[in-house]
Amino acid sequence: MILVISLVLLALLIATVFVGKRLYNVYHKNLLIRYANKYAHKWHPEEFSIDDARPTFYYADFSPCLHEYCFNEKGEILYEFETGEVAYHPCMIAEYAIVNAEAYLRTNSEESKAKFKIHADWLLNNLKKDESGAGAWYYDFNNSVLQMYFYSGISQGVGISALVRAYIIFNDQQYLDAAISSFKWMIRPYSNNGCLYEEGEWKGWIEEDTEGFHILNGHIYAAIGLYDLWRVTRDTAVHQQFENALSVLKQQVHKFDVEYFSKYSQRPGAYCNNSYHLIHVYQFNILHKITKESFYLDYAKRFENQYYSKGKRFQFYLKLVSLAILKR
Repeated sequence: MILVISLVLLALLIATVFVGKRLYNVYHKNLLIRYANKYAHKWHPEEFSIDDARPTFYYADFSPCLHEYCFNEKGEILYEFETGEVAYHPCMIAEYAIVNAEAYLRTNSEESKAKFKIHADWLLNNLKKDESGAGAWYYDFNNSVLQMYFYSGISQGVGISALVRAYIIFNDQQYLDAAISSFKWMIRPYSNNGCLYEEGEWKGWIEEDTEGFHILNGHIYAAIGLYDLWRVTRDTAVHQQFENALSVLKQQVHKFDVEYFSKYSQRPGAYCNNSYHLIHVYQFNILHKITKESFYLDYAKRFENQYYSKGKRFQFYLKLVSLAILKR
């Protein structure tokens, strides 16, 4: 009898530790930062055009999105892993380039202009082109945390946004040529090592990664990159791709809305943390500003309400807890 009781108590102890560890991770990795929006955008204080042929400020400020980084001896930004290992992160480099372009436009600072050029040149010099002239930036992670080598629709799009601003500020055609090269890779079929999904109901979706789970923020950043390129070139083919990206977004966005929060992607169980959910709020506001269509403003308000509603947040917490216990 004592043996049975001891085994039951041991089993309960193991279960408590098992569940407790998962709840601890949920608390520290998500619930604890639920109110923090430090990794989401913020709005610029300046007024600026969003439809003329000379893009200046990006549509929202990227600086709060930058985190976990350091710099090398060249002044290039590097992503820093928890282990202290570092790697080039193409999307982060493009975001930091844009932040410094905006700082230069705001203050006329030569230091900011130089930082912008360092990172615009990194994008220029590290665009890997094929024989067709299409080019991609690769994430080359090879460390104790990640071993990955892939291209991404999000870096193609944000890279374009950085390069067209470099083209305007430095009056140098090679930056625009690189942006066009990125566009060519972005619209290559996903089935042919490109970013553009061309099958079924997701036709026109720009994939952020090579796994094909349709990441929402990546698709929208890529679409905004297309819009920036169209602003500069007025190329009807570019604008058509932008329209296609918006069309599939309208058709599929409901699949990312789970009533109480948004999903990061269509991977099972891939719910947003607070930062990505707020990024969705900003992105739909940006699309509303660009298109003037109420559809995007309605979703921006809906997602914002989900974030600040105590009832919906409580629903989401329960979902996170259940996912943590079941590990799905």
